[in-house]
Amino acid sequence: MRSVSVGEVARRDVITGSPTETAVEIAYKMREHGIGSVVIVNEKDEPIGIITERDLVIKVVSQGKNPDEVIARDIMSQPVITVEEDMEVNEAVKLMVDKGIRRLPIVDDNGKLIGIVTMQDILQVEPYLVATIEEEMKKFQEELEELEEVSEIIEGVCDLCETYSEELRFVDGVWVCPECYEDILGREIEDRELEE
Repeated sequence: MRSVSVGEVARRDVITGSPTETAVEIAYKMREHGIGSVVIVNEKDEPIGIITERDLVIKVVSQGKNPDEVIARDIMSQPVITVEEDMEVNEAVKLMVDKGIRRLPIVDDNGKLIGIVTMQDILQVEPYLVATIEEEMKKFQEELEELEEVSEIIEGVCDLCETYSEELRFVDGVWVCPECYEDILGREIEDRELEE
């Protein structure tokens, strides 16, 4: 069986930001594009950091900071881990698991950003890697439990269907939109009925 490279499954239309943009500007980009992260690049279009929804919640909202005054440079995760597009997806998953991340910006030979690949992208083409991805998800459970204490309902991208929602709820270790929340509740009711 032929190996699939991250370049084959990558998203090429990466939404980027500059290190001097405010948290509000970054959050607006996430909302506008229905995404869960923004790659921060320098003037050469080289990735120097990444900001996720969780960064905004943990580093800005939960600390009561004014998002108009917080700049990307101060809240981005750095250094950003990047890969080249010829890396095989199974190696990318191992790297994500090892580093506790869900997204990998892809760079060319000169270090310029050319794409991004997520766990979800890989799972869609290589479903057999789900066990490895589940291991990675467990690593985030503690972080997600901390987020639950911060806010019962937040805006962002659903961890299950990757759809943007203004009403994410924390359920069973993941942030879910109202539709996925109803699906989870429905399954729990069915399970209880089967047990009875």
